Amino acid sequence: MVTDGLEGAYRSERLVFRAVENNDEDKKFLHTQIENDPVTVALSNPIALMPRTSKHSEWMVEQMAKSVLAVMVCLPADPAGGDEEKVDEAKTTAPKPIGYLAIGWGGIPPAMVHHRSVGLGIAIAPQYQGRGYGTEVINWALDWAFRYGNYHRVHLDTVSYNERAQHLYKKLGFVEEGRSRESYWFNRQWHDTISYGILETIGLGREQLAMVSSPESAENLKRNVSLVPSGG
Repeated sequence: MVTDGLEGAYRSERLVFRAVENNDEDKKFLHTQIENDPVTVALSNPIALMPRTSKHSEWMVEQMAKSVLAVMVCLPADPAGGDEEKVDEAKTTAPKPIGYLAIGWGGIPPAMVHHRSVGLGIAIAPQYQGRGYGTEVINWALDWAFRYGNYHRVHLDTVSYNERAQHLYKKLGFVEEGRSRESYWFNRQWHDTISYGILETIGLGREQLAMVSSPESAENLKRNVSLVPSGG
């Protein structure tokens, strides 16, 4: 059935994705774990490096509410004990946020919707970086964009000194589409801004299916996305 596998639509192998809430908890997480970590900001945000106020986090939540899709990236609740204890504890134990994902940040103007092209942005708290969560989040985002969002193209930007991000994007099938030379000033140097994109018809080739967020997602992609085999 078309609904097969939907029970896991908001999960990947190790992560849970939930809506961003306009509450103190989510604002505090963004303010303390993302927006005021200088390394995370330097790798993911073109705004000048400076301490952020709580007002900035409030603005972020407002923009997320306008986005095509914005979710908190979370580790699932993992209660210990017997089955009955797990059920009782799960009722009171919430997934733990470790980052966020935004697709179509701030919304897409109605006059631009017909292009079926959307931007993607993620940020992971520093203590959870380097564990492969970025790969898992982007695969889940691509699955959603192509399978549910009906988008044809997903794009994102990074700065030239973020070599780890460039390696990840290329590994996932993104293609470098352009480069704005010396458009980014940081740490007394000019850096390039690099634009990447991936198309629904070629981006998730056979080599990508093994990395999609869940087996259910991979099977649905085989059925619903026109795949061009890699290597010709």
